[in-house]
Amino acid sequence: MLNNKSFFTQLNLALHWYLPQPEADEVREDYRDMQRQAAEAGEVFPPKEDNPLKIARNLSDRREYRRWLLAFGVMLACPLAVGAYLVNYYFPLFDWQNSVFFTQMFFWLGLLAALHWNRHSRRRLPALPRPPRLSAGCAALAVFNLVSLGLAISWTVYIMLVPGYYNMWINGTIMNTYIALVCLANILYCLAAVLRCRLENRRWLALYVVGITLLLGAMLYLDYLHTMVIEYDLRYEAIDRLKSFILPLLGSLAVNFRILTK
Repeated sequence: MLNNKSFFTQLNLALHWYLPQPEADEVREDYRDMQRQAAEAGEVFPPKEDNPLKIARNLSDRREYRRWLLAFGVMLACPLAVGAYLVNYYFPLFDWQNSVFFTQMFFWLGLLAALHWNRHSRRRLPALPRPPRLSAGCAALAVFNLVSLGLAISWTVYIMLVPGYYNMWINGTIMNTYIALVCLANILYCLAAVLRCRLENRRWLALYVVGITLLLGAMLYLDYLHTMVIEYDLRYEAIDRLKSFILPLLGSLAVNFRILTK
């Protein structure tokens, strides 16, 4: 049998997963009132037959919940698919040559899913204030990526300036692994943001958008490291990668503007 603290912890998570936030908060407060009434009457709370997961499932709108699962699945699959490419790079299981194309495809799919769920939630639910830690989270992720990619670019330029230095296998392996870890950090941020947008506030989708955008940038740079040829002028190839990042960056800024202002 659950004690009061464990019961309300599980109930709060289950309600916010199955129900929109205002409805979940109302049901939670109803159970708080039931707890106070039971304490005044000297009765046991919660009853043995009360299961938090079952309570939330029975109160949920099945159609609305399936809509959320679809959006959740798409937003979750996009960064995980990019993660599958990273795993495949170190442990080859299948031939995936067009990494840039697939990464951009998953980026736009995740961006559209986030925009759709934000629009759907905004129509059905009252506007909630922006979470106080949201701006700090987005800024921290952006700074982390900028510093990490700045160090990676500096290292790449340095090893190319030293004759024959880049031909050492260990330098390429270290650099690729470093960028892969940056990609992994972005994937974890994306997963956390998707969960928080449901359990807390839809505006956490802004962090998800920042995460998949920076994940795309890191993957473009990782692909640049894989395909560059030292004998050629690498500036043109770098400019092409930068151009391919401009439209996704503008798209993510537009989507985040709607998430944070509407």
